[in-house]
Amino acid sequence: MNKTRPGCVDVINNDRGEITTIAIGKTGREAASAQIWPRLLSALDMAANANTQVLLLTGADRYFPGAAVEEAAKGFQPRHAIPGSPPEPTLPPPRLVTDLLSAFPAPTIMAIEGSCLDEGLELALACDIRIAATDALLGFPAIKSGGIPVLGGAVRLHRVVGAGRAAMLMLSGLTIHAERAFQLGLVEELAAPGEALATALTLAKHIVDTDPHARSLALQLTRQLPQLFGAEARAVEAEAVMNSLMEPRQSAPSGKPPHPRRLPGSRQSS
Repeated sequence: MNKTRPGCVDVINNDRGEITTIAIGKTGREAASAQIWPRLLSALDMAANANTQVLLLTGADRYFPGAAVEEAAKGFQPRHAIPGSPPEPTLPPPRLVTDLLSAFPAPTIMAIEGSCLDEGLELALACDIRIAATDALLGFPAIKSGGIPVLGGAVRLHRVVGAGRAAMLMLSGLTIHAERAFQLGLVEELAAPGEALATALTLAKHIVDTDPHARSLALQLTRQLPQLFGAEARAVEAEAVMNSLMEPRQSAPSGKPPHPRRLPGSRQSS
């Protein structure tokens, strides 16, 4: 992969177009940082319109220093389309990015190298799977200067690591090494320094080789079950099992994988 230019967002497809990588260039100043969010929105739209079966994200050094907080705050100010009417909240680009990423119609993997702090960690938490290099750093240090997660990261952190560990990370502002993040369940796999993206790509290829319908059902389960409890969670799981049993299994010619079916909710390529 070519080195991503500062402040840029590049979209890269593998040979068959099934794995899409969004590479985020290092941001050296807040102006360039704020401009990245609309570019990320465009990149996600491009990936959703392609035949993306797995989406990878990766970045260089610290993600979006500060600008995301200012941009996100704008979206929570009351806005009145008509004088006297109720306010119409509009989501700013940073919050749109994390919300769209968490609902992307294919599995998403974040490959973490260097520092993944504050808004960068919120972006990682919006992905299904996080793979970090052993020398990576993660955390929410912005609380030391008056900042809190504003892109849905507080809720997602709670779901990923649990209430107590989420409280420890958010209240202390501690920056932790990838090994500790792995122990806490904040990242799912570790990689050698400089190898996080290659490790993520290997996992993505394994995911692409699975049955598309079963993969879609499994993805729905992994995203929905953490938000549910007890009988409601079991009901969702039972429905997925029934859908799996009702769908005829694909038979592939010897040595050839099944022809991939489009994921529910994904759009046709333009």
